[in-house]
Amino acid sequence: MVETEPHRSDKPASEMKSRWWLWVFLAILAVRAFSIVIMAFREPWRSSFDQWEAIFFATLLFLVVAFWGHLWLREGNAGVKSRLVFLSKESARFPLNRRQFRFALVFWIVVALALVAFFNFMETR
Repeated sequence: MVETEPHRSDKPASEMKSRWWLWVFLAILAVRAFSIVIMAFREPWRSSFDQWEAIFFATLLFLVVAFWGHLWLREGNAGVKSRLVFLSKESARFPLNRRQFRFALVFWIVVALALVAFFNFMETR
């Protein structure tokens, strides 16, 4: 019987702990996606916003899975790992400072509020 070492990550523990926000974000995204699907298909097809939003996110999910699946089939595990390393290095080249982060956050909140106001105005019209 051959003994093997348990799998150990190449990343230090401090770097792995700093990614907790990613898992929180993915959990929130999964709950939101589940609630969109429940709201969208609770009733028959009426071409509502929830139904179109569910179809849009399902299409995006399909495209992302198809991209990574195609990359995996074409280049294997090494290709996927090299692409992930490339993407992490590219994002590290352009760090987001606090001022840029605040501006982006405020910008998207204002855009979201403007869209809500616009759609509410269009419904009452």
